[in-house]
Amino acid sequence: MSNRQVVSGPLALAVAAVAAGAAGGQTPPTLLSVLEDTSCVDSATDSIPSGGPYMVVSRLGSVLAFAGTMTERDSLRVYVLGPESLLRRLTVARTSGTREQGTVNVLGQTAVASSRSRPAVCRSAGWTLRHFAPGTGQIEISALWPNRKDDGIGYTAQSLAKPAFPVTRLYRGALLLGVVGTALRDPEYGLRVSPSDTGYKTIVYTARPGGRLLYALFYTHFWGSQRDIETDHCVRFDPAVGLVLNDVLNNALAGLAVHYGYSFYLIGGAHVGKVHGLDERPGLDVGDQIRTVAAAIPVDTRFRVSWFLGGGIDLRAASRLFGLLSK
Repeated sequence: MSNRQVVSGPLALAVAAVAAGAAGGQTPPTLLSVLEDTSCVDSATDSIPSGGPYMVVSRLGSVLAFAGTMTERDSLRVYVLGPESLLRRLTVARTSGTREQGTVNVLGQTAVASSRSRPAVCRSAGWTLRHFAPGTGQIEISALWPNRKDDGIGYTAQSLAKPAFPVTRLYRGALLLGVVGTALRDPEYGLRVSPSDTGYKTIVYTARPGGRLLYALFYTHFWGSQRDIETDHCVRFDPAVGLVLNDVLNNALAGLAVHYGYSFYLIGGAHVGKVHGLDERPGLDVGDQIRTVAAAIPVDTRFRVSWFLGGGIDLRAASRLFGLLSK
């Protein structure tokens, strides 16, 4: 599929006007004479609607104004200033890449024209162009100009300008590397022989139960629409799910990620994990004694739920940080 999107202005009027001129024996004006027309001045005026993103271009291709931040989701309105004889023959086309529809990405002013005195302000004509790929956007402004041929009048598209501008990528979510503290206990048990060697063994902890630090990989999904992470400066609350890196199959994390900007995140929520515990059927607890020569601790594993709290850094920022630390 071609990357060129053409939105022609009132070309039907142009063709009709030229055809009428030819029928009347009139010689159409040359492109150079129209570009040098001093009957009006190319100047951004209040007649151009506000709100971006939009671009105002002079007849010679100078960008007089560029308002708003252009993202891959936006449509760009292009206004070209010039005399009516030029505007009715213009076409405006997107020449940069086409945005890929359906792609999800997981974790861009105004000048004033010359103030020389001229009789009037030129008119403007507008076009709307869509589907710009992120990166650098570019459009081409061309004049469809008549030229005489042996068999009648033909038309040649003559390029006037190719303005370029940044197009910001939008993101749907972010992958995070995180460290979290969890209240979900996972004790380990052992047996201690009685000093009097009475045949009893006491159930003890070999690893005290308590809070643990876990390394996790999170995905946080941005609520609402896709976001421009370079210009979004709001405090955000987004859902997050995660996996514990050293025990993926037996642990799951889910909660909310709070962040201002898109580098560091505060994450908290519920931790579901498989942990060790004494078998409840014998009614034993830590400190109880077992009277047997070869005692086996009645331990089982079960899934429990508790809370966690931690922080994360997105992989984009992490790669930059590690790159600085490795220098």
